[in-house]
Amino acid sequence: RFPPVGHAYDRQYSSQMKQIASKHNLELREGVYCGLGGPCYETIAEINMLRSLGGDAV
Repeated sequence: RFPPVGHAYDRQYSSQMKQIASKHNLELREGVYCGLGGPCYETIAEINMLRSLGGDAV
C-alpha cells in the first residue's frame, strides 16, 4: 500500500550533492522532514510524537 522510502533518493545523486556542498564549504544535513497540514502550528504532543517516530524537522 505504501511504497518503502528508505532510499528515496539515488545514492549516486546524493553522493554528488555531498561533494558539491563540500567543495563550496556548505554544511549539508540529512534527516527526516515531517510536514503536517495547516494553518495551525503543531502542539507539543504532536512534536513529541513526530520525534519519537524518527522525525528530525517539522
